[in-house]
Amino acid sequence: MKKLLLPFLLLVALPAFADGLMKIKGQASSYLQPQQVMVTADINNQVATTVTQQTFVNPWQQHVWLQYGFPTDINASVTQFRWKVGGVWRKAQITGAPQDSSGIIDPGGDVDHFFLDYLGDAPFLFAFTDSLPADSTLIVELTYIELLDYRNGQVVYDYPLDLKAFAQRPLESFALDLHLRSERNLVGLSNPSHSAVASSFSDSVATLFFSQENLPANRNFVVNYQVSQTDLGVFLLSHKPQNAEGFFIMLAEPDPNTSQEEIIDKVFTFIIDVSGSMSGQKIEQAKAAALFTVDHLNASDRFNVIKFNSTVTRFRSNPVLATDTEITAARNFITQIQATGGTDLQAALLSGLGQNMSDTTANIIIFITDGIASLDQQAVINANTHNVRIFVFGIGSDVNQALLTQVAANNNGIAEFLGNDEVNSRISAFYSKIRNPLLQNIRIDFTPAVTSEVYPLQLPDIYVGEQLVVLGRYAQPGPAQVTLLGAGAGTPVRYDYSVNFTADSLANRFLPRMWAKYKIDALLVLMAGVPHGSNQWEEWKKEVIRLSLLYGILTPFTSFTDPGPPPTSVEESSQEAAAPPETFVLLQNYPNPFNPETRITYVLNEGLAHVTLKIYDLNGKLVRVLVDGDQPAGMHSAVWDGLDEFGTVMASGVYFYVLEIEGMKQMKRMVLLR
Repeated sequence: MKKLLLPFLLLVALPAFADGLMKIKGQASSYLQPQQVMVTADINNQVATTVTQQTFVNPWQQHVWLQYGFPTDINASVTQFRWKVGGVWRKAQITGAPQDSSGIIDPGGDVDHFFLDYLGDAPFLFAFTDSLPADSTLIVELTYIELLDYRNGQVVYDYPLDLKAFAQRPLESFALDLHLRSERNLVGLSNPSHSAVASSFSDSVATLFFSQENLPANRNFVVNYQVSQTDLGVFLLSHKPQNAEGFFIMLAEPDPNTSQEEIIDKVFTFIIDVSGSMSGQKIEQAKAAALFTVDHLNASDRFNVIKFNSTVTRFRSNPVLATDTEITAARNFITQIQATGGTDLQAALLSGLGQNMSDTTANIIIFITDGIASLDQQAVINANTHNVRIFVFGIGSDVNQALLTQVAANNNGIAEFLGNDEVNSRISAFYSKIRNPLLQNIRIDFTPAVTSEVYPLQLPDIYVGEQLVVLGRYAQPGPAQVTLLGAGAGTPVRYDYSVNFTADSLANRFLPRMWAKYKIDALLVLMAGVPHGSNQWEEWKKEVIRLSLLYGILTPFTSFTDPGPPPTSVEESSQEAAAPPETFVLLQNYPNPFNPETRITYVLNEGLAHVTLKIYDLNGKLVRVLVDGDQPAGMHSAVWDGLDEFGTVMASGVYFYVLEIEGMKQMKRMVLLR
């Protein structure tokens, strides 16, 4: 390995499902799809903050009670939910109780699995306590943050817009406003899903705006961009609240020009559950994933395939070199697999761990099962004498997630849980990521020793094209030395880097929530390893709830709920209510705070009208007129570049923007930070 570098944050999103959807309570298979969707995405290197606003209309001549659902990615954290009805915004509050899923129960007590399957593994649910009157409009706004994946300089932002079978008609209007900032040089940007082009593009900043009426909601909105792989360097993002410890995130990435000699040889074992419950689509998908992996082994790798039900059968007694002859024989072994019999998880794992392996190779097991059988965790740990990484893939809704999560956590791996139809694609993609291991048994030290509560607790290995993500706290700002230690291809390695912990309380304000999510994820893994309801389990649960309430992020034990009628309107709310919601809607500018520019979006719901959009400073002095003219119904936007009418750069501070249409006004506040 030529060098290991800690670059700035980049992004690649995991696949998402679809946009938000309303289920009508008390009615089987009755839903409302959004009519209008407006999305703002602020990507600060690898951290994406998405704000999605969706408009729903009750078309029936009666009140309806609604359950909202949005298919958030498992790596995302919902940070705010609010809704607007009758011209008044209301904001949900986070509470220490699980999400209310009563709205997904149909008459007769049956669970609406069609709705749940659509929402995926980590849905956001919100039960409205008030009904929506006939012919009324409801606007919901969901905010979530996520640290997006990166691979080989390729970056993807993926907004879930595919409504699948729920898409009964096109969206009346859709708009997405994306702002991107990157410390690594940007070298390309595209929108393969909807053919939008960048509004602006430079080495470090890019924007893209897309708007269309009557848009079919049949595919996600995807933005790809590429970053230079020749300017990698040491990087650490940090944030220091006043009178509190700071937060940081650091990434490690191998040099993309790593030679084959620097890649650690693998001993790779693919273990497949072939019990009767795996029959049909599940076993065919698992076989396809196994075929993909054996076809993509490195020439110096050794491998084996193990199938199990109530008995265990090895392709070879021990791993063999990945020659053409052995790969052909393995393919024949895999294609002849049939699903039948019972399930013995423990015997399969012990068989895989009992093979001949070396301590100098990257020993990897991919374990696929849909089973709920028990096993002795300590026996598996004791059998793992060669530091084998066990990556577990559970299939279907009945799999024992807690058990399999702990198997992976105890053995330096991860666990993922898949639908019956995504086994092949997800496992094949995962294998592509871990195909070329570069550094194992990683440890990171900081000098001076100012860091604490660093997550994840067990640092994963580093592979070609992948990043190591580390989040933690720090006691004091200033320069520091980072030492990264690990085992390379047959030899120990050490890398030293200089970083700086900021004293700035305004920089990277998303970091506290990102850190809290990583700590919560670590606690949930620990909870899976102790008896449910035990004293230790309850203590960790209390800490998860405390972090959730403190940092305002959703967890399995907390939820966003309706706090009741809003208090007396503040000045901005009363001014906003002065304009009937059916006339026009003024959205919050984005990004906010901003530098150097921000976009203001608004919707005209009636015909041609004279529109003015003006910027005022805190003293009420007119700064800039952005719009002054007739505009048709639809979605519009204007960009303020922080300059006044004479081109003078305005100072940091609070500004107001006022939209006036036919004598009616709406006003909102924004913050410019130089």
